[in-house]
Amino acid sequence: MTLTRTEILQLVDSKPWFHRFTLVDGITTSGLYSVDAHAWVDEAFRRLDLRGKRVLEIGTWDGPYAFALEARGALVEATDIQDPDETGFNVAKRILDSKVNYTRVSVYDVGKHFPPASFDYILFLGVFYHLKYPVLAMEALSQLLKNGGRLFFEGECLLNHAQRADGRAPGWLDRRMISILGRSKYPVSLYYSGQYKDDDSNWHVPNLACLEEWMKTAGLQIESHRCDATSKGVNRFPTQRVSGVAVKAGEPRPEHPMVEDIATMLHRAKMVRAQREREQLTTWRSIVSRSLDRCLAPLGLRRTGYRITRAPR
Repeated sequence: MTLTRTEILQLVDSKPWFHRFTLVDGITTSGLYSVDAHAWVDEAFRRLDLRGKRVLEIGTWDGPYAFALEARGALVEATDIQDPDETGFNVAKRILDSKVNYTRVSVYDVGKHFPPASFDYILFLGVFYHLKYPVLAMEALSQLLKNGGRLFFEGECLLNHAQRADGRAPGWLDRRMISILGRSKYPVSLYYSGQYKDDDSNWHVPNLACLEEWMKTAGLQIESHRCDATSKGVNRFPTQRVSGVAVKAGEPRPEHPMVEDIATMLHRAKMVRAQREREQLTTWRSIVSRSLDRCLAPLGLRRTGYRITRAPR
């Protein structure tokens, strides 16, 4: 049944929105975080055909990206830990007459709800730094991607700002060190068990080198990225964000080798060591043999195997 404009406005006013986005012409949600999901999708997928592609969104909340993807022909699965009746998702779905399916599930458990290698693309926007176990989450998502599938990511990145564990701002010298670490090849990450940027859901803030290592561990390879850093941002804190695309490049690395793997490793190491010892022995024999020949020659003698005879004149 088609909703009237009045009914749409009443539905929109009935929910507390996180995302501020345009639902239909002239009607925008009153969210805290403004997004233009349609423009983002057009830019991110400008060289990719979404028609008939299976896409998974992690942390959808009110669903602006999920609905924008669906509008371009994608088959979308949206997930979040939030109740879609408490957020604006179900209201937006009704207004847009959407077929996007919502699954209330933690990112760590997505493998229990979706089969392996079932998605062409995954959206992982504004999530990883809110997780206690970001690598575990990336591994779970990597398993859901088809070979060559792509993960679109975005989040907080160590570039130009850090806080002490007690929330105090860094001094001048510390800010200089933070800037160097943020852009270095050393994989480092900040970790907060309290609050970071006045938000107690911020846990990890990796630099780009660390994020790349996390992705590699999960069987992903970053193929493009963009870093945005400004001295001033939202809520008085500097902006430092990274966004990009990672491609499924293999299987997640095991956390620790199993017994049979260790036995194979030890056998391989033993074989390599034996080969090196043989090579060293051969080298020493050659050195001794040449030295002996040089000593015998001035005496008119020569060596044949283990026998020493007079050299012919």
